[in-house]
Amino acid sequence: MLSCIEPLDYDQIGRHLALTIPEVEAHLAAALYQIDTTVRFIERTRPRLDVE
Repeated sequence: MLSCIEPLDYDQIGRHLALTIPEVEAHLAAALYQIDTTVRFIERTRPRLDVE
């Protein structure tokens, strides 16, 4: 499925969204930070099955 997706560079994304390349990079960085924060939260709060 993913092989059907055409990769876009920051310039193409920026043109599509009417953003500059630095704005695209900033939005991407913010999104990655949010994903990382969410994953860390899930890992902290989920039950540990390997602990007795």
